[in-house]
Amino acid sequence: MKTNYTEIDEIIYKYERYTKEIAKWLTHSKVQHSISTVSYASYIAKKIEKPHLEHKVVIAGLLHDLCRELPPYEMLRRAEELDIPIDDFAKHNPILLHGPLSAEVAKQIFTELDEEIYEAIYWHTTGKAGLKLTGLILYLADFSEPLRKYPQAEVARDILDTQGFQKALIYTVEQRLSLKKHSALPQTVEFLTWVKKEALLS
Repeated sequence: MKTNYTEIDEIIYKYERYTKEIAKWLTHSKVQHSISTVSYASYIAKKIEKPHLEHKVVIAGLLHDLCRELPPYEMLRRAEELDIPIDDFAKHNPILLHGPLSAEVAKQIFTELDEEIYEAIYWHTTGKAGLKLTGLILYLADFSEPLRKYPQAEVARDILDTQGFQKALIYTVEQRLSLKKHSALPQTVEFLTWVKKEALLS
């Protein structure tokens, strides 16, 4: 796998304890997606002149899909066990629970997990108003990392490079809201409103 962003081999070596763990949970293609997300998230952190966040976005990116490939019934079962709220949207689309589940499971495995990293993983699918910068970077990187095959990913990357972080993020949230499983999610609608009005890099 090649990208034009952060060196993949460096990520795998430096964060071996995390890459080994995700390999236990995910298929090869999902591991590749996670690493590509990390590579692009690192690029974003540098692009917006927040290199101090690079360590956080790398860990969040590696762990964000930890529970992504659990069967739907298993997601629901584990969410109930962990007291994760299950609303009607999640009940009919259990895949929406993989963010909260991945955050909780990651916290159990890596007990020292930073709160901002936990938050980023928890909300990376739906977003939420007030999400900290690590979470915002992950949200954008997950959608637009270079291995994504849909054309909107490249558009989002182009917007980041030509119009800036906030415009790219607005575009990404709008695109997610156009998807059926996101269209009625109140937290994503609130997220879009918040992203449009906040000065995210101030």
